[in-house]
Amino acid sequence: MEEALRQAGAEGRVEKVSDVQEMVKAAVLATPVVEINGSVVCRGRVPSVSEAVTWIMNSLAEKE
Repeated sequence: MEEALRQAGAEGRVEKVSDVQEMVKAAVLATPVVEINGSVVCRGRVPSVSEAVTWIMNSLAEKE
């Protein structure tokens, strides 16, 4: 995800959550989970960098 942020030219924060209680609070049943601006975009698999760049770019476009 950090590489995807770099390629997209975007600023953001990548956070790895390994606290089981936090995952339960967030209703995470399968890992990994990729969430962008509060929306889950991927669950249960590691996305490709190009796929993540697309999600980031789409999220930026929605903000405009």
